[in-house]
Amino acid sequence: MKGELLKRFPDKIEVVGEKSDVRGTFDVVVVGGDKVHSKTKDGYVDNGTKLNALCERINQALAV
Repeated sequence: MKGELLKRFPDKIEVVGEKSDVRGTFDVVVVGGDKVHSKTKDGYVDNGTKLNALCERINQALAV
C-alpha cells in the first residue's frame, strides 16, 4: 500500500505508520497540508475500491 501510494504521488505525500503486536497505525499526510487518511479513523485500505477513494481524497487535497 505505502509503495503504491508513493509511486502515484511521489514527493507529494508522507505515509507514516507504526507496527505493533496488537494494532498498528497507517496515516497519509499531504506534504505541507492535512492528514487525508488515518487507519484508526478511516479503517483499512485493503482493496482497490478503498485505494481509489483514498487517491481521490489525496487529489482533492492537492487541488486546494
